[in-house]
Amino acid sequence: MSVRGVNIEVGDKLRYLGGDPTNMGELLRGRVYEVVDIDYDVIAIDTADNGSWAIGDAYKNVDCFEKVEEEGNDRSAIDLIANLAQEVTELKRELSELRDANQAQAHKFYNKLDMILDDIVMLDERTQGANNGGQKLLSKEVYIYDTE
Repeated sequence: MSVRGVNIEVGDKLRYLGGDPTNMGELLRGRVYEVVDIDYDVIAIDTADNGSWAIGDAYKNVDCFEKVEEEGNDRSAIDLIANLAQEVTELKRELSELRDANQAQAHKFYNKLDMILDDIVMLDERTQGANNGGQKLLSKEVYIYDTE
């Protein structure tokens, strides 16, 4: 974007994009400068050291600047913050739902594992008479892990 074809008035803000052929370090890329004067097709901006810089077709630097829309940027920044806050809220809710679902699934898994261990112990006790190798009976050992 450039200032070519854009209505520029005194007091407007212009951002330097870089590429001005006569710039020898006076202008900083990304910095915003204020328009202090307009004389026909020449726009004058205030530089940091109270100097001025001319912008125009004759200087071949019109495409090196863009107009900064202050009201639009403030409003879009507020909208961006509001959208981000809403997205964070949605993500927190989704994370909470996933955590609850994961906990419920882990609880079901634990209950099924407990039932399987009970069945193994019961089958071992039923086959105790067939145990002729002197092996010990299986016993149910349940380890409870802290999940929080």
